[in-house]
Amino acid sequence: MCQAISDSYLGDNKEKLSVAKWVKSDDFIYVCDMANFNAENLQKKMKEILTSKPVVARYIGERLKKAIQSRAFNM
Repeated sequence: MCQAISDSYLGDNKEKLSVAKWVKSDDFIYVCDMANFNAENLQKKMKEILTSKPVVARYIGERLKKAIQSRAFNM
């Protein structure tokens, strides 16, 4: 998940397109279910990152990654 978030604001257009497709897939929903994440909320955040200006996208992406990593660390 964190790699996809990074790719959504650091990647080239090909990587960003790949992330956008993955976020809409059943595989994304499955990964979210397995990690006990709300897929709909993450889809909204990923869309926001993918459609924002680079500085804003990086800010949102870094915050989202920290939230996911801290949650995983505390499990």
